[in-house]
Amino acid sequence: MLRGEPYRDNDPELVAERRACQALLDRFNEVGPQQFPELRRDRAGLRPGHDRR
Repeated sequence: MLRGEPYRDNDPELVAERRACQALLDRFNEVGPQQFPELRRDRAGLRPGHDRR
């Protein structure tokens, strides 16, 4: 899609990114405020150009 290719919603990379995002959202909805710093570290790993730590 970025190179003029058609959008494919079943592209393996997109599917993996959606699953990772959904897992983080599910976890966010289950935790309390005391666990937010840990979630921030996990969230940073989803952004392009950031390593998961």
